[in-house]
Amino acid sequence: PWRRGLEMVHAKPRDPQCAEAGRFPRGWRATLNPAHRRPLGTELQWPPMPLWLSEADVRAALPMAELIDAMEAALIAFSAGRVVQPVRTVFGIRERCFFGLMPAFDSDASILGAKLVTVIPENTAKGVDSHQAVIVLFDPASGALLAVTDGRYITEARTAAVSAVSVRHMARADAGVLAILGSGVQARSHFEALPL
Repeated sequence: PWRRGLEMVHAKPRDPQCAEAGRFPRGWRATLNPAHRRPLGTELQWPPMPLWLSEADVRAALPMAELIDAMEAALIAFSAGRVVQPVRTVFGIRERCFFGLMPAFDSDASILGAKLVTVIPENTAKGVDSHQAVIVLFDPASGALLAVTDGRYITEARTAAVSAVSVRHMARADAGVLAILGSGVQARSHFEALPL
């Protein structure tokens, strides 16, 4: 039970596994504690909780092949002028460390959101990825927060997916060699996205 004001309420998730994992899916409904007798019609309705997706959730929900197709559709929408995507805002936190903000709005698809990312090169010496990110999505009609997703994997995979779209349209049909310079995160994601 959760306490709201002075009354105890019980949350009823649609998916008990999400509750056990500590995530709160949209559509949670709070009802008055049955021990507190109330007339009918006094049920509390909480606003929907935003969806939270961890990196593992994002990986499971976003196979590379589907991401490549999604990036192709996004590039077409952007080129057609249907997407508002201002130039990213980036500022320094300290020497060689940055914070970036990348907002976008696609009115046709009813998508409004932003990626927030930090670049901290010394993280790699601690076994932590140098790029940390989160993506937030909002309902364009109400401005309500819909979802918060881990953005580290999307940052890694999206770049490779866009490269794959380019290869799909510009590579020679008989191309049989792929050259990847480097061996970091982008090299691994490009190797996955560009199979021969």
